[in-house]
Amino acid sequence: MDISVCRCKIVLCGEDDAPCKVDTCDAQAHCLCKCDSKLRLPKKELIWIKAQREKEGSVSSMQEFRLDAEETAKLRKKDLRKSVDQTRLERQREEALKAKQLAATTIDPCTVMSDVDDEGDMEIDDDGSDNEITSDSEDDSVSEKPESYIKRNYLDISSAAVASIRFGVSSTATAAIINGLLGDLLKAGHLGEDKKHLICDSKKVFRAKERAMKYSRTE
Repeated sequence: MDISVCRCKIVLCGEDDAPCKVDTCDAQAHCLCKCDSKLRLPKKELIWIKAQREKEGSVSSMQEFRLDAEETAKLRKKDLRKSVDQTRLERQREEALKAKQLAATTIDPCTVMSDVDDEGDMEIDDDGSDNEITSDSEDDSVSEKPESYIKRNYLDISSAAVASIRFGVSSTATAAIINGLLGDLLKAGHLGEDKKHLICDSKKVFRAKERAMKYSRTE
């Protein structure tokens, strides 16, 4: 789109129509203009305007760079890293869901053994009275978990993640706040000692924040 008022021909100093000599001219381009002096094109813009008028397509001969290679490489690397992170989060989410389903369908072997031991240890007197039922070991009903048994934290912290995003709190600080609240609940007796596995780390908070932001973008 040529918005200049002057449409006169522009020639370079090396062309045949140039009104100057190449050896003595420093202008490099001249406009064969007969317009009013107020409407004439500035001399320093003549070469650029000539290149714009003669260009083919959207690229002219005055354009020095076609593509910012360094910035383009950064953007491509960023997109690749984002796709890899999304794939990793999806895989971790699927693994956590499978582990949760497996834990829900698996019966704790310690509980079953405890019930069997209790039934074997109970003795009833010969007189037939059910009032005096004794057990050789009263503590067998509360058996300890084997060393291979690991409690996993499936606590939903989506609300804490949303609050963390809303107020700009980091994942590490959010995990510290959640752990502090759990510690207070343990001290107050609202949670038992068997709930210590509910402590959160920054990675769990980070994943919860990622899920919350993804859900927000989808909605």
